[in-house]
Amino acid sequence: MRKGFGNWKKVVGIMTALTLALGMTNMSVFADEIDVGGQEGEQEETEVPDPLNGFAEIAPNQDGGVLFYHTDKDDGDACAVYSEDNTFEMGDINNTKQNYYGYSLFIKNLGDEAMVTTGSVTNTGSSTGGEMTGVYAYNEGGKVDVTTGAVKAENEDTAWVVGVYADGRNGNSTNMNIEGDVVGVGGKYATGINIVQSGEGETKVSVKNGDVTGKASRDASGASIRAMSGGRATLVVKGGDIRSNIFGLVLSADDADGTGINVVADGTVSGGVYVTGGASAENINLTVWKIEPSVKGAYISDNEEDFLNVEDGHLMAAPDESNLGGAANGNLGATTPTGNNLANVYYIIKVEQPEAGGKLTATKADGSALDKSEGYDAAKSGEKVYLKVDLQDGYEILGAFNGEGQEETLLKDADGNYYVEVTQAGGVYLSVKLNKTAEDKETVDDDDTDEEVTPATTDTGSKEAPASKNLADSPKTGDETNVMLMIILMGLSLTGAVSVIEMKRRQER
Repeated sequence: MRKGFGNWKKVVGIMTALTLALGMTNMSVFADEIDVGGQEGEQEETEVPDPLNGFAEIAPNQDGGVLFYHTDKDDGDACAVYSEDNTFEMGDINNTKQNYYGYSLFIKNLGDEAMVTTGSVTNTGSSTGGEMTGVYAYNEGGKVDVTTGAVKAENEDTAWVVGVYADGRNGNSTNMNIEGDVVGVGGKYATGINIVQSGEGETKVSVKNGDVTGKASRDASGASIRAMSGGRATLVVKGGDIRSNIFGLVLSADDADGTGINVVADGTVSGGVYVTGGASAENINLTVWKIEPSVKGAYISDNEEDFLNVEDGHLMAAPDESNLGGAANGNLGATTPTGNNLANVYYIIKVEQPEAGGKLTATKADGSALDKSEGYDAAKSGEKVYLKVDLQDGYEILGAFNGEGQEETLLKDADGNYYVEVTQAGGVYLSVKLNKTAEDKETVDDDDTDEEVTPATTDTGSKEAPASKNLADSPKTGDETNVMLMIILMGLSLTGAVSVIEMKRRQER
């Protein structure tokens, strides 16, 4: 990132464009507060603090972008850093202050490609507008790539709180990569991740090694995703869960050509999946490992009442609204779980390989490979998944199971093949318990045991006493060898003595 502006015309042009384009009431204040200096185009170089205890705004532009930031120590004065190539790098951001839009990091792209990299982002401040966001990326003018650490926005006194808000407009694309948890906790409304894509283009948010959580009293979701007018919205969560005390996922896609929503989660979606009324189910693809239902028992439904109670014409949160994980945590309502109204739902099939003794493979009934969805072995609700066990010599199967943590014994068909039927809950996790066979154990024992005489066993199991033997009169094998050597040496000595006597006699003659 290059610090300092080029010339005063560029400064004025950029600031004017930002003031008009961002449409923010306090943007003109930012422009007035920037000290360009007495020299032509010179500005005192400004380093962004690391960590930044405050909040920041990034505005990419064709003539170069500007990063504005406020710190907790100032009284509203903004500092600015200019980037000619629209590349911005920052450390951790921690906002505890109040600002109009209530963000920790706001990115608004109106005319060029941009790349933004930060550490973790936390927002526990407040907003005069009643909304709070950890990271808000608004893209209306090119392509934006954002990489951050964990993101958290939390303030139960604020009406609406969002952890990450990714908004793509007019066919422009936004790509966000997050390492760690994403959390949105608010008063009445909250969501962990909110994705909106309008017009051709794709907004994609990828979370690695972290959970996505939304919690509020009236309306909350782990993630809320909307695609329209040919836009595509994608959420990928690997190494974590998507969870909320009300909706796990909220999905909405129109029926325009090219419109699509794609969700991939190799963990658990807690709170069920709500497909909003009027959404085109054909344009929604879901690849998940497990779904825990809503507090009212819904796995996937287009009926909002399967997730919330209706009182006096208003939707209210289901009982025990502090609960994250819905019915799975013991808060199941009395209603019957609603059927699956999405055709393109695949459940990831997980297999735990044994440490030794064989290899496991999940297959279809005919032994062929399972379908692939987003690179995972997967199956649909109602389909049977079979477990093929290729045993090594000397091993046997003691049991075959489904489930992680709480194992259930697999069923067997008429031919003795193990299988499980996939349900709307998913969560297939196949494993076996193997053991060495008796013959293999005996072989190992024979190889590892020294040769020794084993007393015979009678039919009753009693051991016969060995034949009586006087050990004192019978030398051991080692003693017999020593006696023999002594005899030989004595014989040789005697022979040598006789030879010497014979030689002397001859000499005397």
